Amino acid sequence: MSVETDIVAAPLVVHERNKSLFFLGASAFLVGQFAQFPLIELLRSEGLLRATGGTASFGDLTDGVAVAAAVICSMAVEWAVIMIGLRRRADRADILPLCGWPKRRALLAVLGAGLAMTAATALFERAMGWPDETPVYQTEFYLSAARNGGLWGLALLWSALVLAGPFAEEIVFRGVAFAGLRREFGSVVAVAVTAALWAAVHLQYGAYDLLGIFGAGVLLGWARIVSGGIAFSFVLHAAANLVATAITAARLGWPA
Repeated sequence: MSVETDIVAAPLVVHERNKSLFFLGASAFLVGQFAQFPLIELLRSEGLLRATGGTASFGDLTDGVAVAAAVICSMAVEWAVIMIGLRRRADRADILPLCGWPKRRALLAVLGAGLAMTAATALFERAMGWPDETPVYQTEFYLSAARNGGLWGLALLWSALVLAGPFAEEIVFRGVAFAGLRREFGSVVAVAVTAALWAAVHLQYGAYDLLGIFGAGVLLGWARIVSGGIAFSFVLHAAANLVATAITAARLGWPA
């Protein structure tokens, strides 16, 4: 192959490798989602799950224990798919940097933006006269986990919502998918596209809430950039889920 052919071919190879990262993230997410259903059926066949008769919009997963098991299962499968996909790439540490922490000024800027976004949302909803209510599906998940699993069921649900769920979403959206988009189109496109995709997979929410999730996705993408890894975005994501779960529990009287 001539030198000129090598020069032309090199950008094409880089383009294909960048594109493959995005599809690896998408594939990991989809495989993780589909892997939930055999696990849930297995638990049901063994009598480890009881139907709650709830009305949550999460398919048949109206049991909080089932939701927790599904989320943890998805996280494990997504991690495995990504590790298999990156096993032969010498740059895998740059593609999925698990560590990294922002400098003080950047950290304060991200935290300040997050608090400002939260305050603005609360003020807007109060001005609109909207009630501050916990979503029905969230209440059902929590109550059914307490009813069917007791303290162990709640511990499993908290672990899934606060740790497994955020980790799975960060390695996919702010991890490999972000890396492929950023290398190909730049940071702005990577942040916007991953935030939009992340919002799109939260189908249990309405249009207004999806807009808020998109804004949170932009914030997490910014955290990914200033920190150089997904540790910071994971901590922010986990903290937000922790607060939301704690609010749900407090409103329900911490049932167990």
